[in-house]
Amino acid sequence: LKIHFSAVHLREMHKCTVEGCSMMFSSRRSRNRHS
Repeated sequence: LKIHFSAVHLREMHKCTVEGCSMMFSSRRSRNRHS
């Protein structure tokens, strides 16, 4: 459980750059694909 928590919940999150969108992504790649 500790490994899961640190791998998923303590990772730096990347906020969507689209104005008005508040989605957060665990990777820049996912964020860029979204926007």
